[in-house]
Amino acid sequence: MKFPESVLKYFFLICLSGFLFFGNCSSSQEKEAGGAEADNTKKSDPAKKTRSMEDSGDDKSLSGANPGADSAAKTESCLEGNCTNGYGVFLYSTGEKYSGNFKDNMREGQGKIVYPDGESYSGDFTKDKKDGYGEYKFKNGDNYIGAFKEGIISGKGVYKFVDGKIFEGDFLNNGNDGSGTLKAGEIIQKCQIKSRDVFCE
Repeated sequence: MKFPESVLKYFFLICLSGFLFFGNCSSSQEKEAGGAEADNTKKSDPAKKTRSMEDSGDDKSLSGANPGADSAAKTESCLEGNCTNGYGVFLYSTGEKYSGNFKDNMREGQGKIVYPDGESYSGDFTKDKKDGYGEYKFKNGDNYIGAFKEGIISGKGVYKFVDGKIFEGDFLNNGNDGSGTLKAGEIIQKCQIKSRDVFCE
């Protein structure tokens, strides 16, 4: 049986693509075996090892990564200074960049994190978590200045909305709940925060 020239050209292009990606033009069973080998090779890629910190289950936007979790990845990602005990600049595999103090391979004291989406936190750290007083700038233009506890918004603080409204009071559960006053221009109201919604009297 003779195939039309257009079919042969199509087969040639498919075969050429297979050769470029897999190194040969073989049957689908052989390609599957080759694909498995390629996948195994990819799994040992050092870049994948760096991602292990990201996959540790910590939510980086809340509690921060542990730069000491993988010393090889840490060494590769310390851009300058002393990221073990001292001042350093550390780039995480998630794209977060931390500039500040370290103690025992953890963020400790004053520092700043800039997240890939443009959000940032500047303030106190204790045992690798946001803890103490700090400022969190959200990508939508809102910002929070106040207390953090063990990586989350907790305690007294001021939340400034991009539209000019200001909520001042006590925050719980990473800002999901709380109570205080909302100032909108000259109007000041007592309000509650429940599941991130503001209810005023």
